[in-house]
Amino acid sequence: MDAIDFSTWLCNDVKYLSKIYEELDDKENAAYFANIYGSMKETINAMLWCEEDGLYYDRLFDGTLTRVATPSSFLPMLAGICSQEQADKMVKVLLDEKRFWTAMPVPTISKDSELYDIDMWRGCSWMNINYFILIGLKNYGYTDVLEELRTRSLNTVQKWYEQTGNIFE
Repeated sequence: MDAIDFSTWLCNDVKYLSKIYEELDDKENAAYFANIYGSMKETINAMLWCEEDGLYYDRLFDGTLTRVATPSSFLPMLAGICSQEQADKMVKVLLDEKRFWTAMPVPTISKDSELYDIDMWRGCSWMNINYFILIGLKNYGYTDVLEELRTRSLNTVQKWYEQTGNIFE
């Protein structure tokens, strides 16, 4: 399976390796990793983007997209993989209250999925993933959405901390 989350992490890594080599004034390695980054972006967009749904998905070995919408579907904004037009489509899905814009956004699977449940893999929100989505929203100029997601996330953490004395994953 070609996984959008792992693909995004790797693409983001080579993007920053290029930047590190730029800072070190190593033009050859900076160009090498910039080239890999560009190639990876192109491949991810060609193989994992679903224009019809406006989201990125994992691809199975037989070449089909899973079409299971998860927070990973939004991670390409973190690494600068998508175009502004693709980001616009993803944010529209993100803001859908029947899917991801829940009282505590962003559930680990779309709320309209038959797999949605209350366990941590099929419904709960993860702060670390929300953080990466926040960075992606910032990268594409979605300041209002970013602030609302940040506020909802932090308010939920504070609420549960005050009630239980714990911060949950």
